[in-house]
Amino acid sequence: MKNVFSLCALLLLSVSLIAQTGADESSNSPMPGDGESPFSLEVSLGQSFGGGSSLITAPGIKFRYFLNQNMAIRVGLNYASASYEENFAENGDGSGALGTVTMKMSSFDFKAGIEYHFASTKRLSPYVALDIALGSGSMKDDGDNSDGSGYFLNYTYSEEYKTSSFGTSLNAGMDFYIVKNLFVGAEFGFGMVWNTEKEGTYSWSIDGSSGSGTTPEHKNSAMGIGSFGGIRLGWRF
Repeated sequence: MKNVFSLCALLLLSVSLIAQTGADESSNSPMPGDGESPFSLEVSLGQSFGGGSSLITAPGIKFRYFLNQNMAIRVGLNYASASYEENFAENGDGSGALGTVTMKMSSFDFKAGIEYHFASTKRLSPYVALDIALGSGSMKDDGDNSDGSGYFLNYTYSEEYKTSSFGTSLNAGMDFYIVKNLFVGAEFGFGMVWNTEKEGTYSWSIDGSSGSGTTPEHKNSAMGIGSFGGIRLGWRF
């Protein structure tokens, strides 16, 4: 973990030095022109690291403030919720009664970071960015006539737990201005995330017997290259 924070600090310092050097040089600004529109708000339709795994696919919102033509700070929010139902037949040929498992999840992801925009044309503004992300979420499974792996007559169960995550990513993207202040874009990057599935609870019952207990905390990590920002549509104002 120390190595990751050291890398982030080094990248932040490097980008700051680049921005200070580039701020004094002339640059072809994108459509807004010469810093006259320092704020932007956008919606991203894609994937984001966090919330237990790379599972957030709902639209996300990102806000940016341009300190100058080259440097911007940014914050982003993503939220997702979903439910999924799986059925298990009593017989191998799919006939007979059915057992059902319903899975529900929700996740929330907050990101903060900085961007450095390179010299651009009137319409295209390429950039690199460094983000740090925090995520939280919840997962719940409910089974009726199923133990989660197949049909199980009169067996019911419920299991739920919370999740949390910390991640960082180094990204590259671009803004393409369709008209003045209105842009579309894409973003790709390399990210690392550390996830925690917190201690959870479960309960079960069958034919008048029942029980309950707790599930242990579980940690995992992941890294990879992907489309973290996805396709973006934004307005600079």
